[in-house]
Amino acid sequence: MNNSNSQLKNKIKDVLNESRILVLGTQVLLGFQFQAVFYPGFARLAPGSRWANFASLVFELLVLALLLAPAPFHRITENGDDTIALKHLAARAIGAALPLFACSLGLDVALVSVSTIGAGGAAAVGGGIFLIALTMWVAMGILNHRDGNEAHPRQEASSLQEKIETLLTEARVILPGVQALLGFQFAAMLTDKFQTLPHSLRIVHTISLLLMAIAIILLVAPAAYHRLAADGTARRDVDLFGAWAVLGSLAPLSLGLAGDLYVVANIQEISSAWSAAIAVAAIALFACVWGLLPVFARNEGRKR
Repeated sequence: MNNSNSQLKNKIKDVLNESRILVLGTQVLLGFQFQAVFYPGFARLAPGSRWANFASLVFELLVLALLLAPAPFHRITENGDDTIALKHLAARAIGAALPLFACSLGLDVALVSVSTIGAGGAAAVGGGIFLIALTMWVAMGILNHRDGNEAHPRQEASSLQEKIETLLTEARVILPGVQALLGFQFAAMLTDKFQTLPHSLRIVHTISLLLMAIAIILLVAPAAYHRLAADGTARRDVDLFGAWAVLGSLAPLSLGLAGDLYVVANIQEISSAWSAAIAVAAIALFACVWGLLPVFARNEGRKR
């Protein structure tokens, strides 16, 4: 492998690891926002604070949609090969996710501070956290940006071993967020608030929990198959099985997220009709970012 090809592979590996770091941060806030509505203190919050929590939840779902986008694009559009398009997509997804992540972090800091320092102080502290995050994550990068003068090819066919390694990395990018959400779903069912919900909402939450469990099963499956079926060696069936498992996990993940978004929206006292519309919009967003756009890009590439 020549040096330019190696640089491309290393850069793609780096950007996937960066996505993984962001997902690890996202899971904490996402779990908090889903779980907050089940605590007694949530009912005592002012309407503005409750809406801040819901807005933060929406921001984090958008962040998650963006950060997980490279995995289906890599498998569906690029067939597991390393390409400049994949590197650019992953970098742009991170760039778009960071301001949303900063907004969510600022809102959550303001939300938990309001009972201690009042609305004005909480707004100032939350705004300060948002500005610090935006400066460190976005402004510093933009101000110090230098073109890479890339000399590597626009596409490089990956070996089977490299495809499997990248596949396992992509599974690790997705898995932390799903694990955190499943933990929230288990814990929420033991709260007093959950027992007071209408039966229909408890059913939706339980179905969402089952969907998350299925997503985790699918995300762990490639590593298990690689070890038990192939003893850790690179085989074509490992890549195929793993790719289908990772891509397949995105369907129950999107439905599980939308289901609990519906539950949270109802607890937020949004009407059932609007809660359903929000959940459907979330499913449509995930379907577009994780499915339709990669398929469209693949078909466009075949026409050229």
